[in-house]
Amino acid sequence: MSSEPARLPPPKGTAPATPKHLRTDGRRLWRRVTAEYHLEAHHEAVLLAACESGDRVREAQAAVKKDGAYIEGRFGLKAHPALAVERDSRLAMLRALRELGLDYTAVPATQRTSAARDARWNR
Repeated sequence: MSSEPARLPPPKGTAPATPKHLRTDGRRLWRRVTAEYHLEAHHEAVLLAACESGDRVREAQAAVKKDGAYIEGRFGLKAHPALAVERDSRLAMLRALRELGLDYTAVPATQRTSAARDARWNR
């Protein structure tokens, strides 16, 4: 069992089916990752958690957009409960993606410093 998914396209016809309960953003993320990586079963479970969390972020954002960041509570204005849902779901999604190792491809430090130098002095 490897710790990170192999960055290989899955063999033809073997990409896992997109779970039907995912919404648009979750489906998009699922398709992009499964097209680029060969996932084992435990990776699929982590990816599913990331996709579901991403969908929950969008739902919470829609609720805040509809009602505003503050709502009337029993003792006056209070933060919309969806703000906490958005924060927690975003954190869960990012942790799941980090666990999969899908955040970025490392760029060697020498390449970063030479690019920064060129950007500064070669205007």
